[in-house]
Parts: sequence; C-alpha cells; structure tokens
Amino acid sequence: MRAGGIVAVVLMGALACSSAPPTEVSGTAQDAGADALPTEAGRIDDASMSTKPSGAVVIVDEPDAACTAHAGAERMLYAAAAAPAFDRLGRVGARRIATSTHAGGFALFDADGANAGPVVVLAGSANVAASEGTSIGVAELAGTEIRYARCDPNGAQQGTTLALDTAMTGGMLIGGGGGESLVVWSGGGRMHARGVSGSGAAAGATFDFAEGSVVTSFTGSVVRADASFAIAWSAPSEGGLSRTFFMRATTMGPVGQAFELTGLGPEHEVVQLTKTSTGFAALVQQRSPSRVVVVLLDSVGLVDGPAHRLLGSTYAFAISARGDELGILARRTGGEAQLRRLGPDGRARGASTCFEVVPDGSFSAGLDADGTGYAVVRRTSLGAEVLTRVDTP
Repeated sequence: MRAGGIVAVVLMGALACSSAPPTEVSGTAQDAGADALPTEAGRIDDASMSTKPSGAVVIVDEPDAACTAHAGAERMLYAAAAAPAFDRLGRVGARRIATSTHAGGFALFDADGANAGPVVVLAGSANVAASEGTSIGVAELAGTEIRYARCDPNGAQQGTTLALDTAMTGGMLIGGGGGESLVVWSGGGRMHARGVSGSGAAAGATFDFAEGSVVTSFTGSVVRADASFAIAWSAPSEGGLSRTFFMRATTMGPVGQAFELTGLGPEHEVVQLTKTSTGFAALVQQRSPSRVVVVLLDSVGLVDGPAHRLLGSTYAFAISARGDELGILARRTGGEAQLRRLGPDGRARGASTCFEVVPDGSFSAGLDADGTGYAVVRRTSLGAEVLTRVDTP
C-alpha cells in the first residue's frame, strides 16, 4: 500500500494485533530487596542538574559545529496526518519498526522503507511497543489493567493477550530483545515490572524495586543488555525538581541494586538509553534552560567519566550506538534536526548532518544504527513521516 493510502488501525477494545481476550496470569508481587538507593554513587556534578556529593563527576561542554545539509534520498513512509510522530526506530527480523512514545502506536516496513503497513494505534490510556528481535512486544494500560501481546514482523498477533497486572500508574515502558519483553510501570511510590518469556507467557510474578524513586509519574527507557535489561527513569518531585535512576533486571527480577544517577535537581528526564560496547549511554533532556546531555555509564550502571553537554542542541530526540560510536539526534537552536556523532569518550567524531528546519513543537525523530551508518525516521515540515539514511565511514 502506498504512503498516501495508509489508514490507521485503531483497536478500541483489545490490545495490539487481534481481538483475542486477555488471559489472566496468576502470581503475586515480590519485593526486590533493592529499595535502598545509594546517595553517593555516580551523580552528575552540575548545579543546573544535581547536588554535589563527594566523588561526583562533572559535565563538560562539547562545542557546536557547522553541519552539512543532508543530500541523500528519502523514502516517504506516511503522508501528513496518516501516522503519529514516530520517535523510536528499531529492527524486527529483516524489517524495521517505528514507534511513538508520546502518541502510542507502531508501524512496520522493510529496511529501506518500502512496503509500509498500516499504523497500529491502541486505544488504551498508555501503550508502548518494542522489538523482541524477531517479534514485537506490545503493552497497553486499559483502564487499570496492564496487558501484553506479541506480534510477528507483519503485525499479526501470536498467541493470546496476557493480563499482566492491575495498577494505577503514572507511566509505562517496554523493552525487548532475545525473544523476551520487560514491561515497567510505577505506582505506590515505587517501580514495578513483569517479564514475558520467549514462549509468550509471563516469566514470573510482578516484582517491585526502587521504593521512593517516584511520586506520581515518570519517564524513561528500557534496553536489552546481553541476557538481561537495563532501565533508566526520571521522576519529577516537588518544586519542579527531578531525579534519575538506573537498574538492571531480568524477566524474573532485579540484578543488583538501583543507582541514583543525578540527584535531586532542576527538571530533567531520560529520553532514551542505549547499550554501548562498554556499558550504556543515556540521552538526557534538561528543561530550563533547554539542554541536551549525554551520560556515559559502565556495565553496572554507574556514571563513567564526565557527562557531555552538546552546545547548540536544545531538544533531545534519540540515541543509538554503532560499534564504539554514538549517534545523537537532536534539535539545533536554528530549528534543524541534527545527527551528531560521538566517540567512546563522548567527544565529537566526524562531521554532523542537518535536516530541514521544522516548526517548534511539531518535530519528532527516531534513530537506529547499523553496519553502514544510521537510519532516521522523522517528521517533515509538511507533517509526513520519512525514512532517511546517513551512511558514515
């Protein structure tokens, strides 16, 4: 079907790919025993972002640089108003998946952008999707019920819909990989998660962690890390302040303890977490003033060296790792979207690439690194969704 002919599929009464009724999954919540958050480990030493405990690291400024206008080919995925603004891009088998963390919903298309299928938009108050490798995990909050379903690379549901838990939550995340998913949400002042195994069944009971890390709501990211998952989340507190945390977990429960990364400081949030060759990198958005910061973490989740503030960038979109290189997609002060490349030390590497200027508040973009460079899904100034490539040495 051509881009202009795409019709969004709105699923009103059921989750994801079909109308199969949810299957109740038994099991009681278990306490992770990881509620004590270290107060000194790995916070960022910057007055605009955190307090200054002993042993903290500093934020260094990476200077802005002129960028080269993108001149490569683009493929239209969806015409204006035919899709939500996608801000995540990944791979499902040989195909790609684009998702929207703000509006919900996902779309599937070939690696080069051909054969874009119908956009799946869920009816729940919160819904998220992620690649599990060769399948897609989808989670939805329907009333107070958290549901999960698995879809194939063409969007067809595999197996039955699971009712994972019942909760009043201020946010929900999903991460996938290795044929598994981990669904994460908040409630009662702490975080909760439940895993789904490769068979499509609940891997264990709901587990709780990081008591006191959330008040009402949170934002964050979950990424596959070897045979487990990594979770980074930010939660607002009173007086316009925020804190950011990190936790490793499997589908069965926590691995180690939760770390407080930034301390209590002016409003900021984790936009996306990515696995690197040596640990992780978190893309962080500071709100006032609007700044983009990259925080490097080791494999445990502690801050590893200085964080890097990208001067000239005002709004963070996406991050993706390619070997020892990081690709950062962010909005420039002039209104363009810019792809910046950083080395393993967080310093600028090579030239950056700029796309067209888009009016403030109407732009969104996702990024996925591969063997030859980066694929970018982005919204144009006319409101269409396109797939763009930036090939790098």
